[in-house]
Amino acid sequence: MGPQGEQTGLIECRAVSYRLDSGHALISDLSLEILCGETLVLLGRSGSGKTTTLKLINRLLEPTSGEVLVEGRATTAWDAIQLRRRIGYVI
Repeated sequence: MGPQGEQTGLIECRAVSYRLDSGHALISDLSLEILCGETLVLLGRSGSGKTTTLKLINRLLEPTSGEVLVEGRATTAWDAIQLRRRIGYVI
């Protein structure tokens, strides 16, 4: 919990899309919220965008459109190293 009792750790994707330079869409209009302490499973076939989604959340890739937020701040406003230290995932 944060200093005022609010939950911290919220991760949001707001209409996130990611396209390759060729124009091929890997992620299209993804919107989701992950609360602190919540477990999310990304399940899909090879090439369906699971790893790309994780890379967008921890800023290894930048969305073509839309916005990724962590604790209410756009990931672009975070120092990349500090951001990655706050997010854990298992592949």
